[in-house]
Amino acid sequence: MPFDQLDFVAGALVLAWPFAALHAVDVPAIALISLLGDLAVNRLAFRLGLRDTPW
Repeated sequence: MPFDQLDFVAGALVLAWPFAALHAVDVPAIALISLLGDLAVNRLAFRLGLRDTPW
């Protein structure tokens, strides 16, 4: 599942909210970048033979 990192992102955003000036666009952008990064790294690890599954 590619959504396994989104709970960490959500927790980090909640903890950072009082200290960081996040705008309404920042939250979905951070979630999207995290999702795409997770997919890219998992696919790369699969192609390099470091993982048994591409997800």
